[in-house]
Amino acid sequence: MYEDEAFLKLKLQPVTQTPIVVSGASVNNGIIIGGINNMEPLYLSEK
Repeated sequence: MYEDEAFLKLKLQPVTQTPIVVSGASVNNGIIIGGINNMEPLYLSEK
């Protein structure tokens, strides 16, 4: 599977199905909501 170059180039959009609030913060579709990182992407690739 990892030897297939097409698979290695595939970029999937992260989707959070059920937001879970932890210490006043949650994640919605890869974006942190609340806390000190409010409105920042959860994944580094989205910066």
